[in-house]
Amino acid sequence: MKNVLNLDLIAPDLHEQAQEGYENGEANCLFLAPNDYWLTIIADNIWHLLERGIYEPGLLEAFTSCRVNHANWSVPALEFLFNLADPDNLQAAGDELPDGHELVIYRGVAGKGCRRRCRGFSWTLSLDQACWFANRSGAVFCLGSRGVVAATVQRDEILAFVDDRSEQEVIVRPTHYRRLKLPDGEIERRANAVSGKIQATNTKAAAI
Repeated sequence: MKNVLNLDLIAPDLHEQAQEGYENGEANCLFLAPNDYWLTIIADNIWHLLERGIYEPGLLEAFTSCRVNHANWSVPALEFLFNLADPDNLQAAGDELPDGHELVIYRGVAGKGCRRRCRGFSWTLSLDQACWFANRSGAVFCLGSRGVVAATVQRDEILAFVDDRSEQEVIVRPTHYRRLKLPDGEIERRANAVSGKIQATNTKAAAI
């Protein structure tokens, strides 16, 4: 079988498997490398995936599954990827949004200046979850200066919604946002509550 895909980031012994998955219309056919490479792999194969009709689910999974974040991607590059997606197909690849024409969303941020990226694409319906992301970015990635921003968006502004890890992730880039005045202690308390739930879930899963 002749490879038509760019598989440079995938081990050579997995190329045939990737190509077969592509021919079978499997949206995750290229996810045969660590998930922090997935978005690059999608970008390397945009036109093939669009032609096969599997670009939108592949893009959404690649974007939401990264074990770290997409700080190494510029906002214009991410906008380019999402602008190529068919809106209906992208929403269909995710989960159904909760009811409401207007939704309040939150984003955990850290760092200063341009590293803070308050108008990114990843938001959540949960304030606690946003605090968890702020705490992770500030502590784990050593960015410091944790904070949470909020925005109010219309339902039809939202590109997709994903809740497969109970993160209530909203993919959108709001025009306006506001910073919440949350003390570091409250951010940490809310983040620890989420960490406790994650640990309990992982412990339960390991016991099965």
